[in-house]
Amino acid sequence: MARPFGGKNLSAMEQTYNYRLSRARRVIEDAFGILSSKWRVFRAPILLKPTTVSTLIKAACCLHNYLITDDITTGVRSYATATDVDSNDLENGSWREERPLRNMRDITNRITSNRASELAIKQREYLGKYFSSEKGRVLWQEEHINKGYFDSA
Repeated sequence: MARPFGGKNLSAMEQTYNYRLSRARRVIEDAFGILSSKWRVFRAPILLKPTTVSTLIKAACCLHNYLITDDITTGVRSYATATDVDSNDLENGSWREERPLRNMRDITNRITSNRASELAIKQREYLGKYFSSEKGRVLWQEEHINKGYFDSA
């Protein structure tokens, strides 16, 4: 599990990494929230082999994408809300009000060592540098970092 940089006086690279990690976590939570609000199988613990669960998730994603494509071709948005992620024009999905995710376990507060492995530290540094580079930068990240508009992951 990726962890943010800690502390108050973070470098621009560390702030960028923390922002992008926070954003990635929100996207993942939103995606699973949408799936669980549309497909009942995700509302309770799934007692299947991990490979079967992986296939189930892939099938739900394919169905989700098909239904969105069908909405676009018919011109009627009946399945998912419009969100333009690339321009950072985000809407809170209606699934957030539909049902709390009671079956999601919070794995961030597990009792483990507080020291990340050397490989994890190197990976975090690498990603932080990449997200701050011309190649890895997104248009709106500096605006959010400078204004402090992001949750810590």
